[in-house]
Formats: sequence, structure tokens, C-alpha cells
Amino acid sequence: MKIAKSKKPKDKPKTVEQEDVSTSGVKLHDILKKRRELDEQLRNLAAQEKKIQKILTVMFTDLKGSTDIADRKGSFEVRLLIDYHNDIVFPLIENGNGRLIKTMGDGTMSYFLRAQDAVCTAVKIQREIAEFNQTGKSDIPILMRIGIHTAKGIVDEDKEKGKIDIFGDVSNVASRIENLAGSSEVLFSEGTFNALRDKEEIYCCYQKTSELKGKADKFKIFKAFWDEKEIEEEKKKGEKPVPITIEESKKPPMTNRMDVVHEGYSYSQTPAEVAAEAVKAGHAPCLVVQREDDDKL
Repeated sequence: MKIAKSKKPKDKPKTVEQEDVSTSGVKLHDILKKRRELDEQLRNLAAQEKKIQKILTVMFTDLKGSTDIADRKGSFEVRLLIDYHNDIVFPLIENGNGRLIKTMGDGTMSYFLRAQDAVCTAVKIQREIAEFNQTGKSDIPILMRIGIHTAKGIVDEDKEKGKIDIFGDVSNVASRIENLAGSSEVLFSEGTFNALRDKEEIYCCYQKTSELKGKADKFKIFKAFWDEKEIEEEKKKGEKPVPITIEESKKPPMTNRMDVVHEGYSYSQTPAEVAAEAVKAGHAPCLVVQREDDDKL
């Protein structure tokens, strides 16, 4: 008599849920590993971006009236005037710790690591141009307008090709401010004003708040005076209260910290601290304002 062998029970087929549980561990591990690698790459990229971006002060100059001069005197006279202009402007930019980026016909673009150097250079340019106009070397006076802005930007330099350029909104705003300037004027932004390490070195005053082409926000515009007679006249008028904030955040008034730019570095202070330091340093009158419409300081 044959004894029937007992059959081992067959394994039941795994359900979808069981299959996912048995394999998901490996897949999850791989995903987490890749995620960590990506996070590390992003942190490295962010660190590199911070190193590339710097607080820059960009200066634009423009020879005012060159088109009209070309119509009246001819292109050769304009070119001669630009040569005189370059002989004055180029050395002053270099001696003022600046870097000439490029020329644009009858204008220039340059940048400085310190706002103080940029504004001082602009004042020297206007003074030397005024002295040149008194020499009689040219029948046509050089009339220049200058615009300056301080903010974050990227210096893109290719040393092999000898090319350099500035990227970022800092150059766009500086160009717009230059367009606001009149003959022989030096205008600059609030960002540049707040970055000046010694506001007593140059006589400057808040002038107006203006809209700039392509910008949603309005900009507070300051003027650097270089002519002694004009300085005396301006002093007689009395200084306007100077708004001293730069970038404001939407937090409770007088307690929220804001980014303050000084000597090419940014740090954090409350509006109250900024105002107190300004008064202590003898820069009064000063004004810290909160707009009611959007809780900005």
C-alpha cells in the first residue's frame, strides 16, 4: 500500500501591498541618498552664488548734448571733445579705485567696491571738467551728467579675452539715475547714500523721490555738490530731513531689522538703532518713516 506524500503548501502569491513593502525599502534608500546629494549640491551652488555676488557701486557718465554738437559742429568736433573727456575721466576712475567697464560712444560705465570712492571720483570729474572748460582748449564746453547706484551685482570677467561686464539690477538703476541728472550734476541713490562711510567728506543732500523707467518702486535721489558757490547757496536753504533706510521688511515698526549697507558690507539693524547712530554721529536731522499703506518703514 502506497503512502501518499504530503505536499508542502504552496506559497500564496504576494499581494500588491506586500510587494511594495518588500521592495520599497531599497527604492526609498536610493531616493533619500539622491536627495541628500542634491541638497548638498544646492548648498554648494548657493555658497558659490554668494561669493560671486558682491555689493557694487556702479557709475554711469554721459556727455550731454553731443548729438546737438554733431549737428552744429560736425562729428569730428564731437570726437575731439570725447578725447578730451577721456583724458580727464579715465585716470580719475583708476586713481579712485574704480574699474572702467566700457565706453558707450560719449559715455562710460565703471564700478567701485566702495561707494565713497565712487562719489568722490564723480565730484573730482566734475571739478576737473569745469577747470578744463576754463582753459579755452576747446571752443565747446564739456557738460557731463553722472548717475550712481549701490546694490548687489555680479562682475563677469574673462581675463583670457580681456572682457569684463556687470550683471544685475545695480547697473540698470545707475543708468536710470544718470538719465535724471542735469548738466554737471552728480546724482545717486539712497543705497549709495547709506553706504557712504564719511558723509562729511562730500556735501550731499536728498533731492527728490522719483520713478525710474522699468521699476515698480520709487527711488530717493541724492545729489553730491562739487561747486563751492552752489554748496554755499544750498547750505543757506537748509538741509531736508534725510530718509536713512534702505531695504525694509514687513514687521512691527521700529523693531524689525533691516539690511544696512556700509563700506561695501551689509549688516542688520533696527530703524531705531540706525536713527540713534545717525544722531550720535552728528548727521541730524534724520527721519525714519513708516508708510501707513503697507507697513513699510
